[in-house]
Amino acid sequence: MTFQTGIVDEAMHITAGGYLGSLQATLGVSIEEFAPLAPPDLRKDATDAPPTVALEGELAGTGALFSEYLRVSDADVLSVFASGNLAGGAAITRRANAWYVATLPDRTLTGKLLDDVLASAGVPTDAAGPDSAGMVERVQRGRYRFAIDHGSQAVQIEVLAKTATPDA
Repeated sequence: MTFQTGIVDEAMHITAGGYLGSLQATLGVSIEEFAPLAPPDLRKDATDAPPTVALEGELAGTGALFSEYLRVSDADVLSVFASGNLAGGAAITRRANAWYVATLPDRTLTGKLLDDVLASAGVPTDAAGPDSAGMVERVQRGRYRFAIDHGSQAVQIEVLAKTATPDA
């Protein structure tokens, strides 16, 4: 889950019991307050890039655009904000297989985070495969095998022969 999750319900009403609503128990965190990093209108600023904040800890990198004050009740803190008003506050948390990210992580950090999330869920990937410099992800779901090319270059993947499988 990422910042701004569970703010409103399906009828666009603010969730009961605070931000994240019933997800608080699953995630082991609650949101105290929003802390946008960017001004309301980036166009007024001379830059096109939103401001960033450093994250340190097990999953280090930078966050951008948005951040949140988290109250951690029952989760492991994997990263904290390294500067600004949120310095020392939780940025990325994990409770069992439920993860919460209170900012927009940079591309490298997103990759590390997704690797950890997939590994913890037991999802096999082939991130270190020989094709496309490791950009083809392979996932088996029941009798189906998916090959997802995350790269920008064309790649060739092997085609598996169809085998008879009993209907489940």
